[in-house]
Amino acid sequence: MTSLERKHSLLFYPFLRCFGGLLFGYTLVHWYCLKSYDMLTVNEMVMIFLWPAVLAMVLLGVVLRPGISLLLFSRRNTAACYYMVTFFCLVIPILLVQQYLETATGKLTVLETINQYERLPKTKYYQVKHYHLAPSLAEEITRQYSSGRSGSQLNFEAYFTQPIFPNVKDTLSNSAHFWLCSYYEQHISANITQEQRLKYLAKFNRYVATDYPTTPFHTATYWERIGITSRTGYYENAVAKSPRYREGACILFKPHYDDFSNRNGNKLIWCFVAIVIALALYYTAVRTNRFKIEEPIRKKNKRKG
Repeated sequence: MTSLERKHSLLFYPFLRCFGGLLFGYTLVHWYCLKSYDMLTVNEMVMIFLWPAVLAMVLLGVVLRPGISLLLFSRRNTAACYYMVTFFCLVIPILLVQQYLETATGKLTVLETINQYERLPKTKYYQVKHYHLAPSLAEEITRQYSSGRSGSQLNFEAYFTQPIFPNVKDTLSNSAHFWLCSYYEQHISANITQEQRLKYLAKFNRYVATDYPTTPFHTATYWERIGITSRTGYYENAVAKSPRYREGACILFKPHYDDFSNRNGNKLIWCFVAIVIALALYYTAVRTNRFKIEEPIRKKNKRKG
């Protein structure tokens, strides 16, 4: 067996089996859950990111590690780099496929009025024909925080929620069950003076204060029901500030202004691109590393006859 054949047998083929099994197996399970259950009650970070990452780490440690341990690395950090490349080659295409699956499997439900929401099976997307929005009753939550390595990035965020009513009369006294959400963000370098930060913040606040009241919310082509995401808690805090808020009545929607058929964008293309890049990158990593002990090439002795 040549060195390349040995690499294929001990490294690349096991990777292909893990990659294919995780990609198709987890995607099938995720698709079944999306079709059978109301997955918006589950944190999307768990289904899209956490479980694929955990499963990839298990496969890396149990299935792929024995073959990788046979490779010769000049330095310890080179081995860590190889494991990291292997992990990302496993997990990134799967994450992209799960994100595509989330939008591709979502069904559009058409409602005559918003009150029909409770009487029909829950879906991800809605198109409501008759409703009344109350931007004047909107509430806002703002947030500032640092992120990135050593807090190198400064983030400004604004969360808006406004009640959705069946008709105009309900705006006078009734509490709201449904809320339309809007989100603004800006990211700047944190390596600036305090005075510059305040200027950027003031500019961001002016833009939000001007843009939100003039947004044509009624031109939205469909709404997306918001599940448990990293932003859900801030939307709920904004809702709780409203005098029309009633405890336990917090159904959140996000407006979309493009055609429903375009909701996936180029996600499917990027899934295929990511798969090709991941396989090519890992195969390159396999080819460019050698084993600690190369297996000698055995020649068959010809029988003298």
